[in-house]
Amino acid sequence: MYSYIIEGGHPLSGGIAVQGSKNAILPMIAAAVVNPGVTVIKNSPDISDVRNMLCILEKTGCKTSFADNTIMIDSTGISNNVLSGEEINSVRASVLFSGAMLARYGQVAIDYPGGCRIGSRPIDYHIAAFEKLGVKVSEDGDRICCECRSGQMKGSLIRFPFPSVGATENAVLAALGANGATVIYNAAREPEIYAFCEMLISMGAEVSGHGTSVITVTGTGKLHDTEYTAPSDRIAAGTYACAAAATGGETGIIMKGVKSVADICAGIREVLEAAGCRVIVSGECIEVSAPHGIKPVPYIKTGPYPEFPTDMQSQIMTVMCMATGTSIIEENIFENRFRTVSELKKMGADIQVIGQRAYINGTGRLTGAEVETKELRGGASLIIAGLAAEGVTKVSDEGYINRGYEDIAGNILS
Repeated sequence: MYSYIIEGGHPLSGGIAVQGSKNAILPMIAAAVVNPGVTVIKNSPDISDVRNMLCILEKTGCKTSFADNTIMIDSTGISNNVLSGEEINSVRASVLFSGAMLARYGQVAIDYPGGCRIGSRPIDYHIAAFEKLGVKVSEDGDRICCECRSGQMKGSLIRFPFPSVGATENAVLAALGANGATVIYNAAREPEIYAFCEMLISMGAEVSGHGTSVITVTGTGKLHDTEYTAPSDRIAAGTYACAAAATGGETGIIMKGVKSVADICAGIREVLEAAGCRVIVSGECIEVSAPHGIKPVPYIKTGPYPEFPTDMQSQIMTVMCMATGTSIIEENIFENRFRTVSELKKMGADIQVIGQRAYINGTGRLTGAEVETKELRGGASLIIAGLAAEGVTKVSDEGYINRGYEDIAGNILS
C-alpha cells in the first residue's frame, strides 16, 4: 500500500514535461507480437501497466528491455500463445494480445483481462469482431479461446454499436492477419488510435481512415522492424492542468514538450476555460492557471473523442468542488466512474449522485482527510483534492495511480 501525504493550500507553479501516452503505448506493445522481429517504442512512460505488459510478452518467449523511456521488443522467439497469470488480471489492455496473436498464429487462449473496477466493460465487441473474421471463440472457465479453423482469417465488414477504443484496436490487430480488406465502421477516433495505426503503418501495415469513424485494414502478411515515438499523454496533461486549476494562483504551470497539442486540448480545454481558467498554447507548450478562481460549469458530459474524456471526469469533478455554485457531470462511458465521490465527501465535498449524473454543489473549499483510491483516475483526483484542500491529506493507494502516472509525486514537487 502506497501513501501520498499532501499539505494543501499552495498554488502550483513551474514547468513539467508531460509523459508519453499510456493509452497509445499499450496497444503498441501488443502490436509488437505481429512483427516477427524487433520493435522499438520511444517516449514510453515508466508505469506499472507498461511493466506488466512486458512481463506478459516475456512469458510468451519474447525478449524485452526498458530503459530511458525506450522499449525494445524482440518477438522472434515467441513459443507460447496461452496467456495467463497475475499480469493479465491486472491490465485491461492485455486483451489486445488476443488480436495480435490471432494475426500472427491464428489462435490464442487468454485469461479474462483485469484493470480498474469502474464498470462491467464486457469484451463482447472484441469477440464479435473476431467472429466476423472467421474466428471461433469459446470459453474455458475464466479463459477465452480463439481459433481460426479455416486456415486464415478473411477480411470482413465490422460494425460496432458503440465506438469502443479497445475493440477497435483489437479488430485492427486481428485484421492484420486476415486475407483481404477489413472495414471497421463506427471505429473509435481517439488520438491514441491514430498514433497506434501510424506505428502499424511504419511496420508495413496497410491501414487507412484512422482518425475517422471508418478504418480499413488490408492484410499484407509479415510486418517488419520499426522504431516509433509515442505521443504525449493527453490525460496526464489534463490531470496536471486540473491540479493547477484547483489550486488557483496567477502563475499556474507550463507543460513542456507536448506533442499533438490539438489532440490534448480537445474537449478538456473548453471545460477548463468555461471554469475560468487561462489556457495558453504556444508550440509544444501549454500554460494553465486560474488567476480569478474557479467558476461552476453547469453541464459536463463525457463521451467518445472528441467529447470530454471519461478518463478526465474524476479530475474535473475535484476542480468543480473548488467552484462556488452547482455543476453537473453526466457519465456516459462507465457506470461505476463515480466511485471516488465517497472519498471526496470525506474532505467536505457536497456531491449527490443520481443515476449517471453527479451534482456538485461547490463551496470553494475542501479539508484535508484520510482517503483511499478506488481506481486510477479517481486516485489522481484525490491527489488534486489534497493539493487544493486546507490542511494535510493522506491518500492511500493500492497501486492504481502508478498504473497510469510516472512519478506523479516527483512531478508535483519539482
